[in-house]
Amino acid sequence: IDGVDHFDYDGFRPLISGREGIDMLRLRHRLFQQSWNAIESVVENLLAEINEKGLAEIANFVNQAYDTNDVEHPGFVSLPFQELPTAVVFAGTNVSDHDHLFGLLYQYLAQASSGQATHRVALLQSKHCATLRGMLKSFMQQIQSDSDNSNSSDEARNSKGGTVSAPTRGGGKPLAHDMQILEGWYSDYERRTHSRPKLVAIVQDFEGFPPAVIEDFISICGQYCDRIPIVLVIGLATSYDTLGQTLSKSGMGRLDIKRFSLQRSNDVIDKVVEKVLVSDCSGVGFMLGYDPYRYLLDQYLLHSYSVTSFLAQLKYAAMHHFYANPLSVLHAAMARTKVS
Repeated sequence: IDGVDHFDYDGFRPLISGREGIDMLRLRHRLFQQSWNAIESVVENLLAEINEKGLAEIANFVNQAYDTNDVEHPGFVSLPFQELPTAVVFAGTNVSDHDHLFGLLYQYLAQASSGQATHRVALLQSKHCATLRGMLKSFMQQIQSDSDNSNSSDEARNSKGGTVSAPTRGGGKPLAHDMQILEGWYSDYERRTHSRPKLVAIVQDFEGFPPAVIEDFISICGQYCDRIPIVLVIGLATSYDTLGQTLSKSGMGRLDIKRFSLQRSNDVIDKVVEKVLVSDCSGVGFMLGYDPYRYLLDQYLLHSYSVTSFLAQLKYAAMHHFYANPLSVLHAAMARTKVS
């Protein structure tokens, strides 16, 4: 059709040898978007529901970190240093699923709170943390990222009320990766808000970090955790043994570790098939024949073992239905008939 930019319709083109009208093309494109948005919403809710227990357990661990002391355990020997509370999370072997999974964890912890304080959360990925300087900078910037924190940081530097000033080295500008800056910001935040939020560092792909970088990061956080309540959340894709194989004995000794696990891919796929393809909880009437259904399962079980890949292929199947079938415009009417 002349004058139609097909990029506006995700590549959808007129069918029936180009004789299909623009209204039908737009309808097919709109039906695809509506159908997939409904399916995607069901899947998002499903993933959150499946991981609800695990996420709640991790949030409870973060809430309770630094809340116990030696007085409550008189039989225990006091350590000469403060251990760093660390949640070790086994998130499954397929790394491609971890972006979405740790995104859920980030949102969950950012909304959680301990008393009156809402946690400050940083999501650290190995691709952005090749050096210790980069890792510290990313951690500190995310912790102080929102506007309220940025303003309070400025107030801390400019206030005449004797707040902690940002340190400098050699008379130059403050270093963006210097933990003393974070300590000063936290001290001022605590004074103004009368709250002590936990500072949570989520190390998403632990195996991808250079061992020396993660070791030094843990050492530095351990030196400050008696003044700043830092909590580590370490994501693993292989096994818990990887932690001990990567870190030195002194590094492991600084961690107060508790283990958690999140979604199992098979459980997620079973629920997706049940809710989307069998029960049609999305309400769009999307169904697969035996061959494409068998293909999707074979690709998952024999090749990818990835929930993300399975959903991408399911989306392609939905798109192909509306992209190549002119009668797909009847889909909405059929779905309404099924509901009624």
